[in-house]
Amino acid sequence: MELSAASRQKRSQPVSRPAGKKSGAPAPKQQSSVTRLHGDRFTVSRQVLQVLEEQNRRAAELARRQTQSEEQSSEGEEKVKFLEKCLRILRNCQKIAGRITAGDKVPEEDLRYLMEHDPAGYRLAMAMRKPKKNPKEHDSILTDQDRTEEGGTISELTGEPRL
Repeated sequence: MELSAASRQKRSQPVSRPAGKKSGAPAPKQQSSVTRLHGDRFTVSRQVLQVLEEQNRRAAELARRQTQSEEQSSEGEEKVKFLEKCLRILRNCQKIAGRITAGDKVPEEDLRYLMEHDPAGYRLAMAMRKPKKNPKEHDSILTDQDRTEEGGTISELTGEPRL
């Protein structure tokens, strides 16, 4: 489809008709079939053309903003998942360290988890351990997800310097 802008001068000029034909006679059918062969033509004023171009520009800008927001949201989701993982590890380590400090018995699996993920917290908990006459025996606080999940130490995950 051909799109062109018509100037006002061309539209205001009178249409010249061939000599010898009456104005009331119907137009020949040949002209319409010729235009169909070359495609449809649509003529608009320059103002309408500017409005259409502005609408196209706005639609392209909106599409660009949507793709940017989708990219940012996916990056944000990855950050949230990473922070949730760090907080879960830290919470587990703090619970285990609190049980050790209180003088209770903790499963070996939990001790290994604490040593692996927070070595400084393990050393501090062992140093601050209080002996009890009747220590409570705790079950493991680790879930299946915590057992199978690969992860580094808290300082490696958060980027803090190692003590």
